[in-house]
Amino acid sequence: MKISEMLKREDFYAINSKTLNSYFGSVSGVSTYLYIYPYLNVIVTKKPSKHIKEYLYTEYCIKSGIKRLLVYAYINICMCTRGLLSSKKIMLKAAINDAVMIYPCNKKYRIFDFEHGSVSVILKDGFSDKDLLNEIDFRTRDDNPLFVPRLLNHSNNSYTEEIIDGGSVARVTDTELKERLKAKAYQMFRDQYKHLDKIHVANEYLGVVQNHILELLNYKVKDDTKTIEAVNLLLNKASSLDSIEVVFSHGDLQAGNIWNDKNNNIYIIDWESWSKRSIWYDYATLFDSLRPGDISNFLSKTNLDNKTAVVLLEDIVFHLEELNSLPEMFGFEKYNSYINKIISWLRG
Repeated sequence: MKISEMLKREDFYAINSKTLNSYFGSVSGVSTYLYIYPYLNVIVTKKPSKHIKEYLYTEYCIKSGIKRLLVYAYINICMCTRGLLSSKKIMLKAAINDAVMIYPCNKKYRIFDFEHGSVSVILKDGFSDKDLLNEIDFRTRDDNPLFVPRLLNHSNNSYTEEIIDGGSVARVTDTELKERLKAKAYQMFRDQYKHLDKIHVANEYLGVVQNHILELLNYKVKDDTKTIEAVNLLLNKASSLDSIEVVFSHGDLQAGNIWNDKNNNIYIIDWESWSKRSIWYDYATLFDSLRPGDISNFLSKTNLDNKTAVVLLEDIVFHLEELNSLPEMFGFEKYNSYINKIISWLRG
């Protein structure tokens, strides 16, 4: 989620100031101004280091030569004009060096320290710690494979890891290479956790998913008529299945969460949504446009069959859990739009 979207959803500047002041602490007589760039989705000092610009070049690498030059020019201008193009500056009562880059996310912040080669992930003020704790629980296991980046340290509301010297597969401009890297990551993931695969009686598994949805609806969604309608239509379609293969699932296995470093090592990040789901879910997320972006991308290229019905039921669980992890009524409009599009697709 970009800063521009957060500004519409929440009191971003207040949350930002409270979260960062709490993380960096307060030092008497010391202060640093930080500058917010919504289009680049970063917060940096007045004179950011060259490492930050290099990171942004990789993060915003696009295929088109002319557009890429324009993007690089915009990055250079923003980083070299001492905050003149920022949307706002904030003052923190701490000393922050020019190699620090703060990357706001949906429910957390990634704080890059290029001087020490590390990135810390911290919880946004007022947000639930459920997902962060879920990720820490998984990432601290002794038997994790090499493609799960190790943590340098962690606490109840943050963790620190090494910066991966590379970039996300989502930013790879060569289409064929991108698909090969996605396929490689998916195969590595499946091979690692294949021993956890289990065949379930379809109606029993669907009953568990249905009950989970009904439990999640009790939190924020007051008018659950549309969700119930979608669930019933999908259950009716999925009920033709005799069995469902349930596997260990990442939950958000999209190209942006797969990283390729300079030595061609593959890493999979953001494990906050790991759980058990059908074998079709992670595949749909990575290869069939279930994420990122709008659900319309997935629906436009998908026919309604029993497997798709299972994936959508599991995805409703994902989005309800996401909605319930946000404070107040944040995310309700987005969820409402999501479920309306599924309903329209099912009816049409």
